[in-house]
Amino acid sequence: MATSKYVKEATKLASSKYSPVFAQIAANEAMNRGAYDTGSTQQISGLNAELGSMEAAQATSQKQLGTLATESGTLYQQALAKSQTDWAAQQAKMNQTNTNLMSSLQSEMAARGLSTSTGAQSQMANNAVFGGNLSSAIQTMNQGALTRQGAAAQDTFKQMKGSGTMLHQGATSRARGSTQSSLNELYNLYLQKQLELQGQKTVTEKEKGDYITQTAMTLKEQAAQRAAAKAQAAAQAAAAAGNLGYKYDALQVNTQYKYDALASKTAQTDIANKLKGEGFSHKKAMDIANLAIKKGALDLNIEKFRTGGGTNSMSNAKIAEIIAGLGS
Repeated sequence: MATSKYVKEATKLASSKYSPVFAQIAANEAMNRGAYDTGSTQQISGLNAELGSMEAAQATSQKQLGTLATESGTLYQQALAKSQTDWAAQQAKMNQTNTNLMSSLQSEMAARGLSTSTGAQSQMANNAVFGGNLSSAIQTMNQGALTRQGAAAQDTFKQMKGSGTMLHQGATSRARGSTQSSLNELYNLYLQKQLELQGQKTVTEKEKGDYITQTAMTLKEQAAQRAAAKAQAAAQAAAAAGNLGYKYDALQVNTQYKYDALASKTAQTDIANKLKGEGFSHKKAMDIANLAIKKGALDLNIEKFRTGGGTNSMSNAKIAEIIAGLGS
């Protein structure tokens, strides 16, 4: 079905009326989206900067702990090596001392004529062995203690690195969670405003549709009213023209009637006057003149009764014709 000209005109008027409203809504939508994009970009940029700082701090911390662990391991290795060197030197010195003592004892016993296989020599040898074993045991204990201390130190550094990693992960998780919460809040604000603007757009579109409908009806009614007014004006003009024509015709008839009446009266008077001039009495003259007019023997154009411009100048011949005509 073709769109009526009234709907087209109303749509054009509605577009002119509501275009600024829709333009403002579109501008508000663009501002709302721009605010959301800017805010989310800032939040993400801030998070990236914070995470970057955390990563740098974590890397530095882990590197320092690694360096300390390496240096600690080196120190304990050096301590173990030095302890072993020192023990070996001490053991060699002790062995040398024991050897010297045994040699001195044997020499002393030989000088006294004693046998070298006495119990004292055996006891000294046993003491030397015992002393060597004790020294070895002590060295072993020292080596074990240093090893355990070194391992404990490495475990401590390892735990510190693990704790640092856990703290770093916790901090980054909290930072991400906080940023995500801010982004969610920002999005909710954006969505709330967007829904509000969509509602305004829907209401405005409905208002525009109602405006188009009402305006189209109004335009149609106005057109009908103009057409009716035009038709009424035409009818009134026709009636006025007809009335004017009637009045004109009536005027013509009335004028002709008055003219004929005047002509009849004038002719009657002229005829009567002529007859009275011929000796007829007034009554007889009037009766004859009236009878002549009624019988149509006389043209009502009074100019036919005038000669020389006078109203009473009818000729005797004419009067005789009238009287003769009455006789027939």
